[in-house]
Amino acid sequence: MKIRFILNPRSGHLRRRPGAAGEIRRFIAAHRLDAALAPTERRGHATELAAAALAEGCDTVVAVGGDGTMNEVARALVGSPAALGLVPCGSGNGLARHLGIPLAFSAALDHLLEGRVRCIDTGVAAGHPFFCAAGVGFEAEIAAKFNQLTRRGFISYLRTSFAAYWNFTSANYGIETTD
Repeated sequence: MKIRFILNPRSGHLRRRPGAAGEIRRFIAAHRLDAALAPTERRGHATELAAAALAEGCDTVVAVGGDGTMNEVARALVGSPAALGLVPCGSGNGLARHLGIPLAFSAALDHLLEGRVRCIDTGVAAGHPFFCAAGVGFEAEIAAKFNQLTRRGFISYLRTSFAAYWNFTSANYGIETTD
């Protein structure tokens, strides 16, 4: 099995964990995995790296970061035979929590060896795939503002929510579904 780890060094908890790349390399060596590590350099880069991993024949592509990194990696894997692995290191880690993936770094790495592959749904909104949750209206407003912050975390999310509450203007939305 050929594995590619895609690491977002700017993701939530990884900013406070400068040795993460080394830990992953030691994990690869300790388990004699046919694997490589690729760090992201900018927004959208994880999708490019995941597409390159597929082109190189990787069976598993592991997103090491938060929900944004996972979303970028998963976007490239839709419709492919490759499995998505997660090592959650963001401020929310919604999909990892939903799937029961350990949030502790070393436990999440070990889970890659013990976990099982399962299919998850993919949604598409405005032409963009999503894999965990999507929101409209007030929730989307909060998410858009939160994504622009340089400082993340629960307190920042609360502040953003309160500010959005006082400034939000509601609108009517139409939602279409397809099979």
